[in-house]
Amino acid sequence: MAIHVDDRIIMGEDERQIEEMLLKLENQFQITKTTNPKVYLRIQSERQPDGIHISQTNYARQMLEKYNMQESQEMKTPMATTPPTNDEGENDIRFLYTEAVGSLLYMSSKTRPDMAFAVNVESRTLENPDKVAVQNAKRTLRYVKGTRDSGIKYTSSDSETVKLEAFSDADYAGDVKDRKSVTGYVIMMSGGPISWCSRKQSIVALSTTEAEYISAAECCKELKYLKTLIEELTGKRVEAELCVDNQSAIKLIESGQVTRRSKHTDVRYHYISEQLKIL
Repeated sequence: MAIHVDDRIIMGEDERQIEEMLLKLENQFQITKTTNPKVYLRIQSERQPDGIHISQTNYARQMLEKYNMQESQEMKTPMATTPPTNDEGENDIRFLYTEAVGSLLYMSSKTRPDMAFAVNVESRTLENPDKVAVQNAKRTLRYVKGTRDSGIKYTSSDSETVKLEAFSDADYAGDVKDRKSVTGYVIMMSGGPISWCSRKQSIVALSTTEAEYISAAECCKELKYLKTLIEELTGKRVEAELCVDNQSAIKLIESGQVTRRSKHTDVRYHYISEQLKIL
């Protein structure tokens, strides 16, 4: 049984046990029951012959109407690569920036990993958004308009082994203000992402290797958690693979040796070298 505040969804093979649990809940609380729900936490699910597809089409439509963006021009990318001009970045004091970013954050954390980086950048200016921030948030909403039917497809499998594939990366010194890097990773299962992250690192990395190493360590922690959780839920053997695209970071992970160039790195990130032998 998955619980989110006062919304619950129960899954199982034994219908009798499910009915017994519902009966106990009804004796304690006033509940409303729905069989085979199509929407849970504003996430739509559609069972298909070869798997399941999840999306937030209705939520996207409601969000565009709320922020008066339903008639706006569609965009192909969620964020501009160059700052807008003065005309393009004219601030709109009527635009509910904080609420809009909160809505986008909910969507990007549930079914839209393609928006994660853009929403992360927009979240950094919640207290005092400038013209560029407002323009970026509106652009992301325009991107949602053009991709509101997009979602995640998971394919079914009868294999006795579950395969997790993780990919980590880092944007070295990506923030021009404080020169901190951004950690990015995605973990795939059954053909679709089940966990992803785009978050600014808490320390300033002194090299690309260090930024990649930190990102890989963060991904490794999430991968370890998911591996344990899936094994407990399914009883199946879980194979985990982590892909890193920086050769220096890979060598540091494999050796686990603290050198003159890496001795300043926080000890908690060396966790990944120990996990290499376990995973």
